[in-house]
Amino acid sequence: MTVLGSDVRLRPVLDSDLEDVFALESDVLAADMIAFLPREPGDRTAFDTHWARIRSDPDNRIWVIEADGRFAGYALSFLMNGDRQVGYWIERELWGRGIASSALAAVLRELPGRPIWGSTVWDNLGSQRVLLNAGFVFDHVERTQAPRRKAEVDEHVFRLD
Repeated sequence: MTVLGSDVRLRPVLDSDLEDVFALESDVLAADMIAFLPREPGDRTAFDTHWARIRSDPDNRIWVIEADGRFAGYALSFLMNGDRQVGYWIERELWGRGIASSALAAVLRELPGRPIWGSTVWDNLGSQRVLLNAGFVFDHVERTQAPRRKAEVDEHVFRLD
């Protein structure tokens, strides 16, 4: 386990965590902020299919984030078009407490290769701050389809060398 200070830590995802992850991904307002969730929040069948697939992919690394001894979200790293990406999802009531920043710092220590990429929808300023605080730099903007918003959006792409 990676311990981050006294109240935030990462650990591998267990089968018993999937109920908390499902509840997290069922938060419509948070899913709308993330914008790229490719399924409806609360769709258990789609959730189970997706999580079975990502957990079985050996290129993926996924951790539960715990804060103050309780489930706070998850962090992950995956390959997209051969590039290492990072992401995180924190329970909405815990936003702004530095949990994502602490968890991302630990994830980056686990990932030896560079560059690493992270991206957010244009108006997710909190996630942009998390990436910048971790040493990422703004790289470019891509027009991307955001399923949750049913529209194309500007995706801000960040790079860590």
